[in-house]
Amino acid sequence: MRLAGIPFIVQRELILLSTACSLAALRREAQGVYCYLVVLISNKSSAGPSQAAAPTRLPVLLTAFVWPGSGQFAQRRWVPAIFYAVGFLICTVLFCIYAVKMLQAYYGIWLHFDTYEKPELPIRPMLVWFGAALVLYVVSVVDALAGYLKQRAEWNRRARRLPPEVPGGAASR
Repeated sequence: MRLAGIPFIVQRELILLSTACSLAALRREAQGVYCYLVVLISNKSSAGPSQAAAPTRLPVLLTAFVWPGSGQFAQRRWVPAIFYAVGFLICTVLFCIYAVKMLQAYYGIWLHFDTYEKPELPIRPMLVWFGAALVLYVVSVVDALAGYLKQRAEWNRRARRLPPEVPGGAASR
């Protein structure tokens, strides 16, 4: 006998109810099933922390392998996400601009070898923007990891507050 929408443990309790011999045992079983159903319904309606899924490491992986700030977006932390994403984008674009200028100057030496002037290579600004991008990247990964650890600690704290065991229920037998 399968009752749709009722968990297996409640079905088992109902089968035990139907086969009970004495009225006292029947009443005790009914109270246990009733208490179990009340706890089950209250847990479903309150959508407490015991039903919430544990936080995953996805934000840390997104920040480390996709783009800095994407992990903060996944954690719904909008201000740090925008700061890291836009900051890293600006540093990367400026690094690329100086890298292209340096390549132009380098190949300009070979293309115009008749002049003996050494062009100014923008190595220092290029390295500054590369360093700034690297620092933003590392700080973003550390921030995403710290956010994950904070969410995990909060989830663990909430998960410890589970509803108490039901006396006379299926678990106490």
